[in-house]
Amino acid sequence: MKQLTISILLVLAVFAASAQRAHQIGIYTEGAWFMPKEFSSNSNSLKNGFGVGAGIYVSSPIWKKLSAVAGLGYRYKENKSQQYLIDEPSYTTYWTKFNQSYLVIPVKLQYPVSRHYFVETGVDISWLLNYKHVNEKPEFDWVVGFGSKQHRLQWSVNYKQGFDWQGFGEIYGNNHVGQVFRNRMLVLNLSYPLWE
Repeated sequence: MKQLTISILLVLAVFAASAQRAHQIGIYTEGAWFMPKEFSSNSNSLKNGFGVGAGIYVSSPIWKKLSAVAGLGYRYKENKSQQYLIDEPSYTTYWTKFNQSYLVIPVKLQYPVSRHYFVETGVDISWLLNYKHVNEKPEFDWVVGFGSKQHRLQWSVNYKQGFDWQGFGEIYGNNHVGQVFRNRMLVLNLSYPLWE
């Protein structure tokens, strides 16, 4: 809760400092390759998956060429994890698909390196919505990437990685079904301003 409060105050401070400047409000969509990092280096129990998302954003210049971008969105990710069913006298293994729905608050800083290209970095604050037992709530991912703005359409490619290990799962009878990983994603983001 303390991390969430600090993050929200940071976002509000950035936009309050730039209240007299022009804001941009728009929509974004994303597609991602989800590459969860195994908790154990000896294990091969996670398969890569994909992710999609969409949301709204607000962008504002804060200092010279530097801009702050904050948003609110939904992200869906899925991957498969190897599970072990305890059935005496041995273990049965099978693959389970984990669908993950997130509420996401992306907060980034963008800096133009030329007329059409920029670099960006920041943090994603996200809440896993569809599992009862979750280790990290909210989950924090750092973001680094680059992009381009052609006319009004903007695209960017980002690498995202979790600050900490995330674990979640469910209990079915005597069996626990879940996974523990560090989030890693390669994301293509498209955004379009609706109001400037």
